[in-house]
Amino acid sequence: MWNSQSMAAKGALVGLAALWLGIGVTGGAEVKRQEKPEEPKVKLGGDPFEVLGVTRGEPLDTGFVFLDGRYIDAPYMVSRKGLRVRINETVVYEWGLWPIPDPTVEEDPGMPQGITEKTTCEELRRRHPRVSGLSQNITSRKWRYLYQHFDEETARQKLVDWFRKLPFVEQVRWESRSVLAIKEKTKEEETYVSARLPVRGTLIHQDFGKKDVLERLESSRRQYESAIQEGALLILYGTKGRYLKFGRLKAARDLPLMTRILRSDRPEREKIRLLERMEILPSSRVVDRAEIFHPIVTGFEASGQLEKRIAELQEKTGVTERTLADLPEETPDESEFRRLREKGEIND
Repeated sequence: MWNSQSMAAKGALVGLAALWLGIGVTGGAEVKRQEKPEEPKVKLGGDPFEVLGVTRGEPLDTGFVFLDGRYIDAPYMVSRKGLRVRINETVVYEWGLWPIPDPTVEEDPGMPQGITEKTTCEELRRRHPRVSGLSQNITSRKWRYLYQHFDEETARQKLVDWFRKLPFVEQVRWESRSVLAIKEKTKEEETYVSARLPVRGTLIHQDFGKKDVLERLESSRRQYESAIQEGALLILYGTKGRYLKFGRLKAARDLPLMTRILRSDRPEREKIRLLERMEILPSSRVVDRAEIFHPIVTGFEASGQLEKRIAELQEKTGVTERTLADLPEETPDESEFRRLREKGEIND
């Protein structure tokens, strides 16, 4: 998203205010790109099971896995079938793009039409929707064209020059290797653009292919498998690879209280707050994400296996479980946020 904020606030809350355009940035001399892709460019489609195959893991008796509040019984087998990663038979990660769109931009998109001094970055971004997950706005297409036709430093400098020609842009500078700061004529504060670097395996790359898709899927599968082998507590939400991970000792200490809270008839907001104080959910006093974690709190479901396995883990580790009386009123993140706010480094 496009966002504007003070430099102090940006420094204090890195990553909370940024814009995803699918671009990367900075300066250099003009040299045409010469290197050949490691894998020939192909348009991936057809039956994903035939194209990508299957990977099966070994059964694991360690760890605890929840998906959208529902406990998944052990043992755990982490497998990949085509575009989906599964724990047992539950899909926990799904590759969303198939067939893979071709990101190649053969012709220079040039300058956008109908732009005035009153246009904003946000308006420019919204002019063209994403198609098959690939951004079609002119900024994204311009960057893909530059990166695919010039060396990286030249491409970055050309992108800077392109932004400077826009009539609503007063100044452009690179705040860091991956953040562009744009001063619009109609705004007092800069707008920050979070720019993903154009590395192989992302859709900005012109030779994105089967190898890249498999690497992403297998990397995800191995992450889940490794965490379970370590005995971690995994709380997954959705099938986009988002999860919260906690160590074996925290699982022994906090799982009993967590399950009691989720089974209780407390209001949803109260449950979320208690899980925040346990440092299981990120604090909504810092960044309000209550809607994201709604399924975790409202969808709790578990078999009798869970309590038995928790008791076995506590016996092995000797860890004493926490109670409500043990919970702090304020998390470390909240304490730091309050300190920065009192110093005037961030605004509510």
